Amino acid sequence: NNPISFVYGNVHALSKYSDRIGAYLDAIHGGCGEAEREKLRRTLRIDDTLSDLPALIGGTAEGAQRVADIVRSLKRLSFSSTGGPEIFDLAEVVSKAVQWSASGSRGGAAVGIELDDKLPVRGNAGQLHQVIVNLVENALDAVSGRAGAHISVSGAVSGGEVTVTVEDNGPGIPADILTKVFDPFFTTKPVGKGTGLGLWISYGIARDHGGSLDAVERPSGGARFVMRLPAAS
Repeated sequence: NNPISFVYGNVHALSKYSDRIGAYLDAIHGGCGEAEREKLRRTLRIDDTLSDLPALIGGTAEGAQRVADIVRSLKRLSFSSTGGPEIFDLAEVVSKAVQWSASGSRGGAAVGIELDDKLPVRGNAGQLHQVIVNLVENALDAVSGRAGAHISVSGAVSGGEVTVTVEDNGPGIPADILTKVFDPFFTTKPVGKGTGLGLWISYGIARDHGGSLDAVERPSGGARFVMRLPAAS
């Protein structure tokens, strides 16, 4: 699911197809007879080559677009990384991120939010805002088109730890891929949707803040993502 490898593979195929078409055209321009031309057409599989070209070109363009999306994601991350760590109220960041992500929520999903009054943490507010946006947008995608779609965002501080949970009543995460969802380029979204980097970036941000980000299956169905960070004193 690596779009760069996908583009390389398509370019390699296009190069081979170009050689075939070039050899065929050279033979035609060289004045070969009709029988020889037809034999060469079959040998070089020109008809198959021509029928494959639209899909190869379209796939390459799609892969290039995914690479462009990845670059934009990384640029947003770099912009949000400016400035040193500071103590701030994560509750405010979560509220703004949820409001930003869920405004006009896809498919009319109900979004509930329940936060402690204060969630003090130390770090980069912009980066953690991006984490919440990624989690909420993934949840919205998961419940899109489902009857009774619901997303819940909660945050609490206890025992020197701040916990933020984003859960949905979507299809959930199969047990065999729970350990893969934070891998770069991994995505369960349809081809052309998503970069496969959002959770990977979010996992790294949580880790860089001295915390963790975990994915678990909800017993009642759906997915639950839990971010834990050290509480600031």
